Amino acid sequence: GGGGGGGGVGFGSTYALRYEDGDVEAGVPRIRVRLSGQVEPATLEAGCRVEARFGGGKKAFSGVVVNAWPGGKHYMVEYADGDKEAKVNRELIFAQCDDEPAANAESTTGAAPCAEPVAARAASNFAVGDAV
Repeated sequence: GGGGGGGGVGFGSTYALRYEDGDVEAGVPRIRVRLSGQVEPATLEAGCRVEARFGGGKKAFSGVVVNAWPGGKHYMVEYADGDKEAKVNRELIFAQCDDEPAANAESTTGAAPCAEPVAARAASNFAVGDAV
């Protein structure tokens, strides 16, 4: 068990990031990268691709939301290796921002949830030098 088959690698591409303090991190899964101003949806739906911290551990593994518990604070996640976890706290799940603002997303910064700050470019495409 433990979601080990996912290896902590997200769906799709990975990116090398340079943070404002000069630190560099390579191999960051796309699911963890957002353009400046984007936020994750507050609640998730069945079929949403995610990374979740299996058993509340430190490492996140690729998976899919199978269903949601009432109230949107816990989810059943099926991991890429076939393991399932029945009641994962939303705080332990990383979700991909949508290309369009989600009606159920919340922002504590006042930024538009998953808004497209770069006109005419899908949120899934990044260019060298983009602020994320």
